[in-house]
Amino acid sequence: MRPFQASPPPPGVGNPFAWGDEGHVRELLEGAFELDLEVLDTVYRPASAEEAWETFATSYGPTKTLVESLDDGRREELERSWIALYESYRDGSGDIVQHRTYLRVLAVRR
Repeated sequence: MRPFQASPPPPGVGNPFAWGDEGHVRELLEGAFELDLEVLDTVYRPASAEEAWETFATSYGPTKTLVESLDDGRREELERSWIALYESYRDGSGDIVQHRTYLRVLAVRR
């Protein structure tokens, strides 16, 4: 399967996912802010892999933009791949459980 490429972020924005990297956040903010950083976990539990696809394809900006940029064949390929990915998150009880870590950033200006 060929990878899917989303559109790059607008000029000057950089990679928004870099805000999840502690080193990146420290580099940007540590000189001017007292930082309290903590890695946390949230769990996404869609009722089905198809529900996860529908949610992201219609509501999550980067995925929605990618879906809208693809022709029908590639869109269907992405949907099949997405559903297969979410099926791989099934736990022993058969539920889909996706752990999603994130970096909580609390910053107070010095």
